[in-house]
Amino acid sequence: MRRSVIRASGRRWRPRRSRSGCPSRRLAKLGELHSAGVLTDTEFTAKKAELLGRI
Repeated sequence: MRRSVIRASGRRWRPRRSRSGCPSRRLAKLGELHSAGVLTDTEFTAKKAELLGRI
């Protein structure tokens, strides 16, 4: 459900969706970066725990 807020100016404002999508897509991308050597084991583990904590 997307919420909208009416500003004082009368225009609607809606929060933006995350550009990277759902947590499973973000985890997949994280795995790709780790496999490619862009992320260290420590960085990968920390970010994975952060993403899983949001689910």
